[in-house]
Amino acid sequence: MRNALLETGLSPSLADWLLMNLIHTDDGYRWRFDRFALDRLHKRVNAADLWPAVEAEDAPRLRCIRGADSTYVTDEDLRRMEAAGCPVDTLQDAGHFVHVDQLEALVAALATRPPGWT
Repeated sequence: MRNALLETGLSPSLADWLLMNLIHTDDGYRWRFDRFALDRLHKRVNAADLWPAVEAEDAPRLRCIRGADSTYVTDEDLRRMEAAGCPVDTLQDAGHFVHVDQLEALVAALATRPPGWT
């Protein structure tokens, strides 16, 4: 099954993470997580326009850590966040699931304060 996932273009770490979230049943396999709840969450999160909160003069400090290979936070989003004063770290060789693809780089980024933060 791992090879089949890798043949779709998934990274080895993401394929392994997906396989950890499968449960073997008498009928085959099922996901450990609730796919329908994730779908509802995804639709709700993507429908919300959070830019007014990010760009408000009294906005709290925000920081973005994104995967270079992900299309979720675009380069245009990056420029807009930086213009609003939000530092953005881009982790190379990581997709949307940065904690899966580049755990050590994510931990290092989280352990480092952005320039100007005290």
